Amino acid sequence: MYNRSNMALGPHPEFSWSSSRARTFRYCKRQYWFQYYGHWNGWEDRAPERTRTVYRLKQLQSLATWAGSSVHRGVSILLSTDRPVADVVDEIHQQMRREYLSSVRRVFQQPRRAKSFGLDVHEYDQDLPKERFARMWERVEECLKTFPDLPYQAACRQARAAGSFVHVEDPDERDFDAKRFRWDEIGDFPIYAIPDMAYQRPDGRVEILDWKTGREPTNRPKDEPTLQLVLYARFLKAKYPDLPAIHDFEVAEVYLPSGQRYGAPLDEAHLERATRAVAESVDSMRGLLDDPVRNVATEDRFGLIEDRRGCRWCVFRAVCPAWPGDDGVAGEGG
Repeated sequence: MYNRSNMALGPHPEFSWSSSRARTFRYCKRQYWFQYYGHWNGWEDRAPERTRTVYRLKQLQSLATWAGSSVHRGVSILLSTDRPVADVVDEIHQQMRREYLSSVRRVFQQPRRAKSFGLDVHEYDQDLPKERFARMWERVEECLKTFPDLPYQAACRQARAAGSFVHVEDPDERDFDAKRFRWDEIGDFPIYAIPDMAYQRPDGRVEILDWKTGREPTNRPKDEPTLQLVLYARFLKAKYPDLPAIHDFEVAEVYLPSGQRYGAPLDEAHLERATRAVAESVDSMRGLLDDPVRNVATEDRFGLIEDRRGCRWCVFRAVCPAWPGDDGVAGEGG
């Protein structure tokens, strides 16, 4: 369970920003509302049933997200310990088996168990062949077994031996304060961004890496840092002021298992574009609020996605008026 003492509890959530939050807002504003507002206080027994349902749905994972998070956990272990890769692969496999059984048994649907592991396919009673789960595991296994062939474990060990800066994300970290920082140019609210790995190279530059397990992008240059990568640099510089200037940072997405890199050294143009993009995103989000000071958001102000084909992948379709009922007609509202 997460530590609620680290959260600003009250009638409304605290406004914050992250690149994933921005992506959800661009994709579907109603999904954004469910994810960041509609669930609020849904952990309370006295909360309305729909709110409790939204809170439960918010915790669910897709198969792709589950596979990615399992790879991240295994890579984190490999970077943080000297354990043989076979042992780590076995540990991740056993953990995924336990998670799968918990989800199949619908433990997450039991009273006060919403935070238990759950897959959206089981919430919506989707009949998937065992072969699909087997293929997913094979992908996870391949990513973990081939990771030692990449240069990052050696770079991590070398940096530690030299007493240089090393950061490896703990995927199970539940301290929200450890994952956020303030960006005064943007506003007085927390921004969430924590890289998977970062270390200081022998030449003094800081390298920031973000593991990816999906398909490699085809619609952007390999030497163009994403907004998320720039935020990682901002995060680390805010947390560790003694690090070199951000212009001495190099950032990259690393696609597993191939090891293909997408990124580049940061320059002033990257930083300026990121600042504008975050400021514009924040303005758009706050523009839909009833009360930006108290962060009050009414559901109907957050419109439904136009292309409803994407709704079939949304974990909130059970409560969303955009999702068609048994007769194929979308529900009322919105």
